[in-house]
This record gives sequence, C-alpha cells and structure tokens, in this order.
Amino acid sequence: MGRRHAKGSVRERAMDHRTVDGLATYRFTADGPVQYVLVAGDEGVLGYLWASDDADAAGFEARRSAGDEAFNAAMAWLQRLREHKAVGLPPSQAIAQLTSEPECPVNGRIVPASAGMAPSLHVLKELAAA
Repeated sequence: MGRRHAKGSVRERAMDHRTVDGLATYRFTADGPVQYVLVAGDEGVLGYLWASDDADAAGFEARRSAGDEAFNAAMAWLQRLREHKAVGLPPSQAIAQLTSEPECPVNGRIVPASAGMAPSLHVLKELAAA
C-alpha cells in the first residue's frame, strides 16, 4: 500500500497547478459560479473545462471514472489554457476560443452546446468525482 500524502493522490499532486518556468497561468481556484463545457473522448465525457473571469481562473476537472485518458487530456487542455493566458485572453474568452478550434482526437473535443454554469468550482469538482 502506498504512502498517503497530505495533498492527495499522485494524480491530484500532478495536477497541482503552478507557474512553471515563468509560464503564464490562470488561477486554479475560484469562489462563486464557474462556467464550463464538457470535453469528451470516444468513450464518453473526459472532464470539464471551466472558467471564472471574476477570479481570472480557468482549469480542467478530469472525470475520475474516465481514468488515465481523462488525466492525460487534462494535461493537454491545461497547456492550451496557458497558451491563451500568455496572449492575454480572459478565461471566458479562452474557453470560447478553444470551443472554436479544431478538435483533437487524442485529448478529446469540446461537446457542442454543452456550456453550463456551476454554482461553484466545488460543485463541478464533485460532479467530476462521480
């Protein structure tokens, strides 16, 4: 049995978002409502790409039941968010831009007309944990 760490599983620690090598990143926490879109792969929903302009925050919540495919997709979507932050887009505009970009068969695609609003990031994380 592996040693448990205070910050959670290896996956949770790997997705502990920090600025690396001076790369621009949105904040990874938000109070209040967050907008989101579904990201799906061939086997179903991989996770939720979310944004909060009020908090200058955006991220990807991988759906736990989607396993490694969702975790790998999260890394790619977070990189794409960093690219949009680097050119100065607010989080909601980054999501809108990503929605209009061509889909990636490896890391999933944004499901058309899947935009929603969660009352909080915590609620969205609970949804992803299901």
